[in-house]
Amino acid sequence: MASRLFTRVSPRDNRAIFILALAAYGLFSLFDWITTAVALASGGSEGNPLAATVFATFGDAGLLAFKASVVAVIVAVLVFIPRRVMSLRLATWVAAIFAVASAFIVIHNVQAYASLLRVPHSPTYHATAP
Repeated sequence: MASRLFTRVSPRDNRAIFILALAAYGLFSLFDWITTAVALASGGSEGNPLAATVFATFGDAGLLAFKASVVAVIVAVLVFIPRRVMSLRLATWVAAIFAVASAFIVIHNVQAYASLLRVPHSPTYHATAP
């Protein structure tokens, strides 16, 4: 069954599907950064120890640069790897898997942020009776 996937798709359409998978990965990665930055600003924590170190050292801009660098390397590998090593079909599947994984990370980030909003915060001041 797996060998029959994409068999009726023209080479031009295969390329378009590949580009769409890469674009989805890039978009979900951007949403990952946005939702991570919002959660971190609300008291959340970064789950990736390397990204947490980057965030602690360089802030939101550093985290964006780090995540963008990771995405750029993955995209570059998928685009420029010789097709005798990895077929376009396989590269498309890999890009799609990265996109889906990033989408799940975004969902997790949104859920984590929502749980941060539900946690009661202590008041910033204490009223005292006269």
